[in-house]
Amino acid sequence: MSHARVGQHELNVHRKAAREGLSYDAKISYIELPICTDQNAGTVGIETWPILLPADLVAAMIKNGDLRFLTQLDKMEDYWKHLLKDYPNHPVVGQEAMSVPLTLYGDEGQALGGSWMNYHFCPSLSPCISNSACSRFLMCCIPAAMYVFDEHGVNLTLQAATAAIRDSFNSLSRTGVPIQDPETGECVCTLKFWIAHVTGDWKFLYQTFNFQRYATYEEANG
Repeated sequence: MSHARVGQHELNVHRKAAREGLSYDAKISYIELPICTDQNAGTVGIETWPILLPADLVAAMIKNGDLRFLTQLDKMEDYWKHLLKDYPNHPVVGQEAMSVPLTLYGDEGQALGGSWMNYHFCPSLSPCISNSACSRFLMCCIPAAMYVFDEHGVNLTLQAATAAIRDSFNSLSRTGVPIQDPETGECVCTLKFWIAHVTGDWKFLYQTFNFQRYATYEEANG
């Protein structure tokens, strides 16, 4: 990607990725989000919004032979052994060797002159864990200016996006993804993917889980 002409990186990124075999055949899904269509008037509408669901991306990566970017198979049992000390009744018990841990990550950052909520997931055992560009997979971005809140302060926009992401992760943990022998095409096992951690900035955590307690920057530093 570094060979793209200066000033043309954004225009060339998809074409160059496809040419170098770096793109995946993962479909883009569309979900309905309640959004604020006019902040001054306070009008609300429903808009179809693009999202790359984790189940689709994981399946595409495995189909492309890139399971190695999602986990380290020889470390999964030991990972769960330590985690299950605190959660002995977790449904992963008994299938640790076939369970891939993931981290859901959310963060609101600045882009295009405004704030955007970015949803990612990160393989907890990624061999590239120290490099966020190689281990953090974007699912969707939502501009904060479009948030819709109900009378109780619940962010309905993020709740709708999170529900779609939740359902996709549930598919990964309940149904899993079949792993095929590259030569015969036969299924040799089924890997399941579980959210083991949720992390992100406080705004993401507060508005996603509807925490009752919340301190603004001024209150926290007052």
